[in-house]
Amino acid sequence: MAEEGFIVSLLKEAQGALNERKIEVAKRKFEEVMHFSKDSHPWIYFKACFGLVEAFMEEGSYASALKYSVEALLNAPDEEIFSLGLFFKWLKA
Repeated sequence: MAEEGFIVSLLKEAQGALNERKIEVAKRKFEEVMHFSKDSHPWIYFKACFGLVEAFMEEGSYASALKYSVEALLNAPDEEIFSLGLFFKWLKA
């Protein structure tokens, strides 16, 4: 199990790469975050999934964006986060 600080650092790097439009770097880092946080940090996993959604939306890869949206919602740590994910994705649509 990876330390939370390490995972959060990777998440920040991924978000930074996405903000700089370095889509491939962002996708790779979000996938790393998902790998390290899957069972131990569900909130971080949820955020990484939606980070990948944003990256795929930037590329116009809507099928992949939908795949990771569903992945995030299926792994939401609780009902409140599930609802929050639905709400924010609805706003961005």
